Amino acid sequence: MSAHPPLTQNINRLSRLELPGAGQVTVQGHHAYVGHIPNKAGLGTSILDVSDPRNPRIISQIMLDDPESHTHKARVVGDIMIVNNERNMTLIGRKADELPGLRIKLRERFGRDATHAELADALNVREADIPAVEAAEKQPYDRGGFKIYDVSDKTRPRLLCHQKTGGIGVHRFDMDENYAYISTEMAGYIGNILVIYDIRNPSRPQEVSRWWIPGQHLAGAKRPRGTGAAPGCTMRCGMATNCGRDCGTAGSESSTSATSASRPPWACTTIIRPSPSRRTPSCRWSSR
Repeated sequence: MSAHPPLTQNINRLSRLELPGAGQVTVQGHHAYVGHIPNKAGLGTSILDVSDPRNPRIISQIMLDDPESHTHKARVVGDIMIVNNERNMTLIGRKADELPGLRIKLRERFGRDATHAELADALNVREADIPAVEAAEKQPYDRGGFKIYDVSDKTRPRLLCHQKTGGIGVHRFDMDENYAYISTEMAGYIGNILVIYDIRNPSRPQEVSRWWIPGQHLAGAKRPRGTGAAPGCTMRCGMATNCGRDCGTAGSESSTSATSASRPPWACTTIIRPSPSRRTPSCRWSSR
């Protein structure tokens, strides 16, 4: 008897196709839409013909148009596909966002401008990384959002719109025939919030409403309670959002099983029921 448990139960693998890793795969009819995680090839999305599941075929691929972004989520309704556009994780990360405030803080402390070594120590990066942080500060990332494609011809997906949002862009999201439910960063907020767009004209999506956790709206001069990373909302199963410390835990199993002692005070699961007429979220919010 084998010492290792079986890897599958009542599941048979029919085929294998070598592709860069994916963050999400959506299957509709005879086609699969694969959103790729960052990869050296610069591949964003692959469309596969899976009508013969034993012999899947790549019929088209969308390459990324900039090296700083990835499109690892893909959803499709009818002939419309939406993919996210999000900044890649880097060693620099959000350090450039912290730099202006940090300079002021250190100037007040030292009575002079901070050296590169002092900035590096405060940012927890190498001194050699500071020029890259300063370059990112001068040219902040501005391509975050989502892209809408016409996939009526699966062999030639056609870009209809790149809707920019804010921050590092869009993470999870959902959609139906009329609306897109987007988990994204936006100016004036901390962490991801829910923004609903009318996509009945997919070439010109229109924002119709927003929802956020109390304390996320920094422009409203209220900070979130607790400590640690920013709160945020990520889409799961359509109208349900899971809210946690950051994208690493938001919507994850670990956040739902955390004890009350370790859970941040704004961790929650929210059921959102948009109004049929205006898609204004009417929410039930409860901390776990």
